[in-house]
Amino acid sequence: MLSEDDFNLKEEKTEGETEEKGEHHAEAGEHGAAGGEAVAVHHSSGNHDTLPQDICLFLFLMMFIGHLMKQFSGWSGIPYTSTITVVGLAFGMLTEKYGLGRLGKAILAYSNITPHTLLLIFLPALIFESAFNSDWHIFKVELG
Repeated sequence: MLSEDDFNLKEEKTEGETEEKGEHHAEAGEHGAAGGEAVAVHHSSGNHDTLPQDICLFLFLMMFIGHLMKQFSGWSGIPYTSTITVVGLAFGMLTEKYGLGRLGKAILAYSNITPHTLLLIFLPALIFESAFNSDWHIFKVELG
């Protein structure tokens, strides 16, 4: 499976969060938890890490925008690859200039993906699609 290391994510701690896991256990012990019982520790800062959800939302948003660009390219005659390249560049420039909040963090997470992870995700699907759509008779003729 993919991990946060594949996206080169860096956690940012706020002042209200504790730095070490040992402090969580110490807080749980102070609240009277018997040996081994799990106790929920609530942070007073109210900040929640929503990056995994934002990454998933960004993925589906880009798939929807890609579908719209496919329809637009069929209507306008502009090649599909050109339209999605322009949209990608626009999102990148908007992220650099304005930040775009949670969406911008998801864009930065995707832009920091490692090359090996990129191949791990896309290469099997591309090979399968190519094999699935190949014509057996042409393949047999080409083999000799």
